[in-house]
Formats: sequence, structure tokens, C-alpha cells
Amino acid sequence: PVESSHRKMPPSLKRQVDLGLRVRRAGPEDSADNLGRPELTQGREEKKKCLKKTKERVKCLSEMGHSVNHLRLEESCASAAPIAFTQQDLTTVHLPHDDPLVIKLQIDPALVRRVLINGGSSVDVLILSMFENMGLNRNALRPTCLPLFAFNSTKVSPLGVVTLKVYTAERCLDVDIVVIDCQSSFNIIMGRGWIHAMHGVASTLHQVLRCLSRDGTYTIDIKGD
Repeated sequence: PVESSHRKMPPSLKRQVDLGLRVRRAGPEDSADNLGRPELTQGREEKKKCLKKTKERVKCLSEMGHSVNHLRLEESCASAAPIAFTQQDLTTVHLPHDDPLVIKLQIDPALVRRVLINGGSSVDVLILSMFENMGLNRNALRPTCLPLFAFNSTKVSPLGVVTLKVYTAERCLDVDIVVIDCQSSFNIIMGRGWIHAMHGVASTLHQVLRCLSRDGTYTIDIKGD
């Protein structure tokens, strides 16, 4: 009887039996979970939690004066947001202009205005007068032999380096800033090291420093002041 049953099997099923594979009908134990498929209810709950946290962060950023772009509420929280500029970004900018990108930043206890974003600078620079206005002590300065050169190629001797916390766009970074004693139209110059650490791209044309959020799902604008 076994041999006759084997002859009546379809060719595909016969081959599986010949190979020693166990063939049976699907039963209750073969649920979606047992087959390794994700549980849909759990996925929905995870997405709801992610969206709630994202909305809370967006509200907080808006209260700080930042704007949020490319927010993907209906997609996976793992989706990466692009850093791009369009004509729409120019609607609030008076053209033509040749303005540098100047913003305000929360640095340690002080809200500092006249902060120049300069991707051509390899260091971050704090002017001595602003250092003193922030109530910082010169004892916090560490010596440095780093030479600085002005636009006219004259050498500037730094007074030292101080580490300050810079808060903006969901990030708090410890930044080594060189302190110099000179006349300047700006209180602080933030260079490309800080810009890169912020995962940001600066556009003087659009008057904005556009940074990725911590999870990379949207971008945050730090607009020109």
C-alpha cells in the first residue's frame, strides 16, 4: 500500500518524499508568529510611540525659533531625510544680497548674537570682549600655540582655548573655542568643525544652517538672525 500511494503522488510531492522532506498540512501551530512574520499590532504601537516622540521634539524646536523640514510622519522612523535647498527657501530672503550667515546660539549660560557661520574657518573663535561679557574667567583658558592669521595675513596670537557647551537643534556639543583679543563685527566665529559635528550644511544664499535631526528623520533650520 505504501508503494501504490507513492506512485499516485504528484511529481513535485514525490520528489520531496524521495528527498526525505516532511510534508504535512498547515495546522494551528503554523501561525504567522511561528513562521517568523512580524506581529502587525506590535509594529503599529512602535510607530505610534515614534510619532509621538517626534511631534514633541518638533514642538520644542518650534518654541526655540527653529523650523523643521522633511518630517516623515507616515513613513518608517528609520527613513533618512535629505538636506536640500529649493526656491521655496528663498521666499523669506530679500534678493539680491551678499550677506554672511549670522545666527544666535545658546553657549553655556548666555544667548549669544552676532555668531558668524564660516565654513572657511578651521577653528572656532571667541572675541575677548564677548568672553568677558559672558562672565567667563580667564582662569578657564588653556594655553595654545595654534597660530591664527587674519585676512590680511597678519598673525594673531590667541589668549588660550576654552571648552564651552553649545546648545542648538537638539544637540549639546562641547566645543573648544579659541579666544583672541581683537576688533570684530562678530562675537563668535563657528567654523566647519562645528558645522560638520552638527551634521549641517550652511547656505549664505538661503540664510540658513540646515542640520539633520539626531535620528536623521528630518532636518532643522537655524535661520539667519
